[in-house]
Amino acid sequence: MDFSKLSKGDKILGGAGLLFLISTFLPWFEVKAFGFSATANGWDVGFLWAGLPFFLVLGMMVWTGLRLFSAVKLPPQIPALFLAGGACTFLFPFLKLLIGEDGPISRAFGLFLAVLAGAGVAFAGYLKFIEGGGKMDELKAQMSGMAGQIGDKAKSAGADAKDAVDKKD
Repeated sequence: MDFSKLSKGDKILGGAGLLFLISTFLPWFEVKAFGFSATANGWDVGFLWAGLPFFLVLGMMVWTGLRLFSAVKLPPQIPALFLAGGACTFLFPFLKLLIGEDGPISRAFGLFLAVLAGAGVAFAGYLKFIEGGGKMDELKAQMSGMAGQIGDKAKSAGADAKDAVDKKD
């Protein structure tokens, strides 16, 4: 393995990604009552909050590792996928931190660690987006164009449905 091939984004993804993967198994919530206590890790609070980000990070790390350290020929990296994967890895645990759980349940250190590691993965995703040739201005234009296309298709479908109803009458 030649670690000199690793970019700054790759290194941050490796460290923050590994920390995020570990954090999903640590306590995210705890409850203490009547002398007893119980904890719930990331996997206990739901797939959306920890499982989906876990597999996003794992996929990003495997893709990077295969691309750099194996003879497997992969398609070119799609920079926007790393940006989106990193953003989701931060967003879902952060929302869980804000929302919390019902009742006398308090947040535990694993959730805070997941949010911090998710921020690191998001930053790595941004760096990999930039390193892969992605430009924020182009991404914004692409997203605006896609939104316009979706709106045009919706208008067209609505007009077709209206014509079909008018023909029945």
